[in-house]
Amino acid sequence: MLPRLALTPPKGDFVLYAESEASKKALLDQKSKSDTSDRGNPSFPKLRDDCTSIQVFVPKQMVDLTLITLGRQGKLRIDHSEVADIQCSLEIHRLTGEILLYDRSENASTKLFGPTATRFQGPLRRVVVNNMTNLHFGFGGSNGDLFKWLILWTNTPPFPLRNGVPRGPTGVLPRTIWELPEGFVPSLTLHEMSSHQAMSVIERRHIGFGPASRVFEALDLGSGGYVAVKELSLSARPDAFRSDFAQLVRLFGQRSHRHIVEFIGAQIDNTKLQIITTLKAGNINDLCGYFREDYDRVIPLLRQILQALEYLASLGFGHGEVCPENILYTKLPEGSYQYQLSGFNSILTRSSAAARSWHRAPEVLNNPRRRNRTHKSDIWSLFATIVFALDFKSILGVFELPTFIGVPQAIQERAAQLSNHIRATALRGISFQDMAELSPDDRPTAAELLRRLS
Repeated sequence: MLPRLALTPPKGDFVLYAESEASKKALLDQKSKSDTSDRGNPSFPKLRDDCTSIQVFVPKQMVDLTLITLGRQGKLRIDHSEVADIQCSLEIHRLTGEILLYDRSENASTKLFGPTATRFQGPLRRVVVNNMTNLHFGFGGSNGDLFKWLILWTNTPPFPLRNGVPRGPTGVLPRTIWELPEGFVPSLTLHEMSSHQAMSVIERRHIGFGPASRVFEALDLGSGGYVAVKELSLSARPDAFRSDFAQLVRLFGQRSHRHIVEFIGAQIDNTKLQIITTLKAGNINDLCGYFREDYDRVIPLLRQILQALEYLASLGFGHGEVCPENILYTKLPEGSYQYQLSGFNSILTRSSAAARSWHRAPEVLNNPRRRNRTHKSDIWSLFATIVFALDFKSILGVFELPTFIGVPQAIQERAAQLSNHIRATALRGISFQDMAELSPDDRPTAAELLRRLS
């Protein structure tokens, strides 16, 4: 049975208008069997008398993923030799509420048309459709436009979840969608933004910015999922660094760690580098009140980020920008938090563009041009971040100094105080004074600190 249709004005969440004679005939052939309407396309008044349409509703039930299928065996039946049993389908992303068009044909014969067209992506051949993107599609014929359709929107995606409950695995092709991995498959290639392999993203929401960078939430047109994009302005043409970038992208695409944010890919042009990662709830700037309610809550943060730093050290990298903005969190069902180290830009570009330097180790502050970032400087920065989380006002006060020369001393003074505040039984021998030693030679490594915590 076809989805419910309505007379003027449209009541569906979106409408499929038949743009070709074959599409109109396919609808007219079923007119006696269903309640398809012969309503004109308001965008093209001259076709008002002869354009047919079908209105599609996003169901209220939270268990339907498939909105409509087109094909010889589809909800919208199109009986033609050049059309697959299920040629294509429109599905709703179970987590984000975005709408995707899937090309289900074995010969990849569903096409996108017009100035808003992007491209089908990945082996699943899917793409986001909304009121700004991919308005026209078709299939059949030598140019893929024998059966051509226009999508017009009554309501604008995304369609939110009810009470935050994800949609379930039912629909015409439920298992195909349901069993897809929740995450993204990392790309091992540094893509040119102009290439067809590059990720197509649409900026959704600004998150933050730095002196030469910005971070935003984006919609990935190939999956319907939301990602985080860090975009860095490149002061010089990147040709000299391209091979280094590519090697590091391949490394991080192949490796993963529970406490390092999931790397999806990177892409570049002559002026900017985009680093794409999974999207998290926020950074630990949001959790300062949570930590101050109980200082012992900092122990999981310490342990998890030390594990991330130990892993990077095993790959031969120092992170270089351990700070609150680069430690992201996900709230777990039992109420605790998983912490993940972010900030791939500092590793990929081998440079630093932080607006403030309060979290940096003394050896880095004393010689910023050298950028003397080591595993030991990361240990200092992690402790400075913990001080920030537990005692923001004390650290904020040093921002008012004419230089940052007072920062290391202020952080070191807090080390002994914090060790007394956090129970020795929880720390099991670890001393914050060790992390805040002025000389990097006197600081322990991440591995040494983890042994003391075990």
